[in-house]
Amino acid sequence: MQESAHLIPMTMHTGNELQEKPLQSWNTTNHRPSKSTIFFHAIPLLIASPLAIALFVLEQLSIRILNANRDAIEMNLNTRDNDTDWENGFTFWTIYIETLPTTLMIWTSLLTAMFSVIAGLALWEIRAAYDIPQRESRSRRWAWANIFVTLTNLVVVVGCTVVAFLAQKGDGNVDITDLNGVNPTWTRESLLCDLRGLEDSGTWANAGCGFARTGRYILIPLGVCSLALVSLCFRQIGQRGGLSWLVGGPCKNGKGKTTNGLGMEPQRQAGVA
Repeated sequence: MQESAHLIPMTMHTGNELQEKPLQSWNTTNHRPSKSTIFFHAIPLLIASPLAIALFVLEQLSIRILNANRDAIEMNLNTRDNDTDWENGFTFWTIYIETLPTTLMIWTSLLTAMFSVIAGLALWEIRAAYDIPQRESRSRRWAWANIFVTLTNLVVVVGCTVVAFLAQKGDGNVDITDLNGVNPTWTRESLLCDLRGLEDSGTWANAGCGFARTGRYILIPLGVCSLALVSLCFRQIGQRGGLSWLVGGPCKNGKGKTTNGLGMEPQRQAGVA
C-alpha cells in the first residue's frame, strides 16, 4: 500500500511584511488612584457642602428670630426723647436694615452646595478616564465644566466674604441705648447683637446674634475649601496632560507617561524572524 502525502498549504511571510505590519497590543492596566488619593480629593467636598448647608441654616434662623420679635424690637427702640418725660410721649425710631450681606450669604451657600456636588462629579469622571479610554472626550468636557464651576464658586465666596465683613466694619459705633436723634442703618447681625444690651431683649437676641455672627465667620473656611477645590481641579488636569490635553492633545496615564491620547500605552510584540 502506498501512503498518500497530504500537503498543507503554507503562506510564506518575508521579514519586510512583518516590519510593515507589526503586531500590537495595548496595555490596559488600571491606573486607578489609590484610596488615599480619592479621600484626599473628597476632603474639600466633604467639608464645603456641610459648611454651605450650615451657613444657609444659620442665616435662616437669624432672619426668623428677627422677624418673630419685630414687635419687641420696635417697642425697645421707641425710647423717650431727651427733652420729654413719660407723660409727654415717646420718640419713635425708624428701623433701617441693610439686607445685602444676608442675601449674599444665602445665595452663596446655595451656589456653593450645588457647585461642590458638580465639582465632585467632575473629579470622579476625570479620574474614571484612566480605565475607560472611550470616555476621554467626555472627561475633557467635565474638566472644562469643573474649571468654570470651581473658579466661579471661589469668586462668589470671596466677594461675599468681603461684603459681609465690610458691612460689619462699623459695628459698635452706634449705641442702641443712646441714639440721640440718629436713625442708623443696621445689618441683621448688628441689630441682633446690639439688642442684647437692652434689659428686656430676652434670650432670643443672644441666640440671633450668635447665629448671624457664626454664619459670617463660616465664610472663612468656606473660602479655604473653595480655593482647595480650584487647586485640585488644576492639579488633576495637570496629571492628565494640562492645557494640551484640554484642547484634545495626548493624555497621561496614572504614572505620568504620555500615551496615545486614549489613556493607553502601545507595546510591540516580537515578530517572527
